[in-house]
Amino acid sequence: MAGGAAADILSAMDDDPGFFEAFDTVLTPLLEHEALAGLVGGLHSSGALAALLGTVARDRVAPTLGLAEPVAESVVAALLTHQVLEEDPHGGLRLTPLWRALVADDAYSDLGDNLRTGLIMGRLLAGIGAGDYWSMPPDDRLVLARAVSPNPYAAGLVAAFRADIAGDPDRADLLTGCRLLELGCGVAGRILTTLQAAPGLTAVGVELSPDLAAEAARRAAELGLSDRFSVVCGDAGDYTTEEPFDRAFWSQFFFPVESRPGALAALHAALRSRGIATAPLAGDEPGDALFRVMLASWGVPLRTADELMAEVEAAGFTEVEVVGVGEPGPSSVRFRRP
Repeated sequence: MAGGAAADILSAMDDDPGFFEAFDTVLTPLLEHEALAGLVGGLHSSGALAALLGTVARDRVAPTLGLAEPVAESVVAALLTHQVLEEDPHGGLRLTPLWRALVADDAYSDLGDNLRTGLIMGRLLAGIGAGDYWSMPPDDRLVLARAVSPNPYAAGLVAAFRADIAGDPDRADLLTGCRLLELGCGVAGRILTTLQAAPGLTAVGVELSPDLAAEAARRAAELGLSDRFSVVCGDAGDYTTEEPFDRAFWSQFFFPVESRPGALAALHAALRSRGIATAPLAGDEPGDALFRVMLASWGVPLRTADELMAEVEAAGFTEVEVVGVGEPGPSSVRFRRP
């Protein structure tokens, strides 16, 4: 029996993948994706990627990329292999449709910020358990805040926001004039994009991080929106107002457990009767798994839709429902103050 058991073990070992098979199957795609992110990020920063939105003739690719001919040829080959570029019937090159969407003027957030966010998350997860959100370098917090919110400098995105609002009777008040509050506004990408799309709107953002609050104020001034937007630097749970808000947004997946009851109480007090609030849900698709690890390491509870609905109901809100399921972007929980 002992000999038979040993034979079974050896047979099982023969079936296991060897080092080089494992390397090629697991590590090669991972390392290539990291290298591709660096290459694409550099091309984006130089403006070369945007130049490839339109078709570029083969003999113009090297100067478009700002590279010597032999290097440009190898770069083109790599980008074709990884389906960043495609070739037209006449031999010209341009970005594939998916990559065009990432650099178009209606892109939700900046490609460079998104690529840098991957590097930031990698550093955070490499030291998992050794730090939290507040131990991140300020520049990393700024990049992450920009990447997870709409880009208010994208004219096409502002136009898309305007069209969405105009086509939704439930949000007609945004166009005729109302007050909007955001708890956890970060660098105010959502508010500033919405303010440009809805000229009658005024808004207040509350942000705990002084560097993010300062950047939100700077962006508002740069966009000419300081007369309709103000940012309050402080704990969302401490926020009070004499003038109630018609609508509110709670960036709940950046609020640790201990901060949530106070934030919801402040939100309840700040909304007028029948005022509407929304809170985004953290995605639960496979591509969201590492983002959720990062949130969990910061003490943020990974609420399911049902759990978030129960949380806001317990805070005194009514008409709680999930919205946006099946639509592009994250779904949300929407609720009202009675």
